[in-house]
Amino acid sequence: MSPGVQARFMLHDNYELVRTQNWELVKQPSMPAVDIKGYDARLELYGNDWLGENNHKAIRSCVRLYIEKAFTNWLNVFKDSWVGFYKDEDQDTSAYTDYHYVSKFSKESRSDIQDYDVYVYQSDMRLSPGVQARFILNSNYRELVRTQP
Repeated sequence: MSPGVQARFMLHDNYELVRTQNWELVKQPSMPAVDIKGYDARLELYGNDWLGENNHKAIRSCVRLYIEKAFTNWLNVFKDSWVGFYKDEDQDTSAYTDYHYVSKFSKESRSDIQDYDVYVYQSDMRLSPGVQARFILNSNYRELVRTQP
């Protein structure tokens, strides 16, 4: 199902009786952040507008990584860590659709969060129902946390 899909009830002679409204993905400001187990960090999935193929407006999957300022050695601890994007929660952890190393996230300037630094990654994967992000500690696919789909 994607934005624009609708259903129509037709009689046998192609006479349309009723149609549903076009389905739209409602853009949520963000999903609640989840604590990364055992570390002073949190992960949040959110959507961001972009122009997709053929200039169709879409919402891409993005994540914010909140690092508590007191967690000063996070780059060393998370040097092999990455965030993967998954189309649904049943996907195996090694079967990500897109991923990015957290050490390469872009720092975001935010004045509204005093005790945290915020790092972001904006993937090219469309945000749709079921998509989730997972924080993977290392190449052994040790999953520390996943967002809600």
